[in-house]
Amino acid sequence: MWTQSFLPASLQGTISSRGARHMDSPMDEFNNRMSSHGFVQDDNTTRDPHGKGDILGKGTRDSLEFEWQMTNWSECSQTCGFTSSSSGYQVRSIQCLARVKNVTSPVDGALCVDAGLEAPVTIQRCGFTECPQWHFGEWSECESSRCFTLHYAYQRREVVCKLHNGTIVSNLQCDNRTRPRHRQECYNYQCSGVWRVGDWSECTAPCGGQGYRTRLLQCVWNGTKKAAGNACRELPRPEVVRWCNGDPCPDLSM
Repeated sequence: MWTQSFLPASLQGTISSRGARHMDSPMDEFNNRMSSHGFVQDDNTTRDPHGKGDILGKGTRDSLEFEWQMTNWSECSQTCGFTSSSSGYQVRSIQCLARVKNVTSPVDGALCVDAGLEAPVTIQRCGFTECPQWHFGEWSECESSRCFTLHYAYQRREVVCKLHNGTIVSNLQCDNRTRPRHRQECYNYQCSGVWRVGDWSECTAPCGGQGYRTRLLQCVWNGTKKAAGNACRELPRPEVVRWCNGDPCPDLSM
């Protein structure tokens, strides 16, 4: 028989199980149940013993029927992550109904059991699929990784969330608390500051005169466009201003 040991302690006390009961006379037991719940019958009518009118309407004992009514299963307490020792669970409510012809009334569940109707299961395990897991690739080579400071670079690797069949899904479906690192520092002697220069501007000189050209100069980490602060201070500084002559002026005497 399936047990409820997987349930949280707070729920185990709320689920009752119906074991076998020893009855000297099943019919006497059934009649006692009927009387205790207000079903006093004559040949034609099922009545309230306190004289408040018909409970289920007119009918004989043979026309009295019982059935179980059930709600839908609740959502699973966990959608994945099933193991041999833990899983999620779903619950539902059941109600015994007594019916005479087309009139129905809720009654104690013991009456359905006494009528030979086994109580439906009110709790079941669920969440039997494996949860998506993090998968990661190899680290990039440090020598070719992006520099971020003197002699140090960031190695990177791909980290994705996958189902057990290999399908890549949104990272939101994996536990972000256990996500592997996708970046780490590494030593790279090639990570040093280098000067990065732009193109020369147009000469500012008028015709027949003298002017200058300029260009942008920036210290960046080797192999990147990321500013490297004063990492180039030991390197020769390229010129950023150069004198230039203007074109000859047109001959106005002609």
